[in-house]
Amino acid sequence: MNPKKAVSLKYDQAKAPQLLQKGEGVQAERILAIAKEYGLPIYENESLVEQLMKLDYMQEIPEDLYELVGLILSFAYLALGKEPPKSPG
Repeated sequence: MNPKKAVSLKYDQAKAPQLLQKGEGVQAERILAIAKEYGLPIYENESLVEQLMKLDYMQEIPEDLYELVGLILSFAYLALGKEPPKSPG
């Protein structure tokens, strides 16, 4: 059985989303526990997590993942009862 994996993202509208945390096993469980503790939404997508696990800490999300990460960020905003930011242009 593969260990559980988790990542967390940081998003500032002035720049691309960044990988904030990543981990497997106990580290993944800690990331999820912190998210739950702070009432942050959790979105499960194994293939995306696998791709994001390859990034370095604070690395910007690659452009080929923008659309999927954008959908997840929209999910997070809506789950928190907030309006997702409008895309520029």
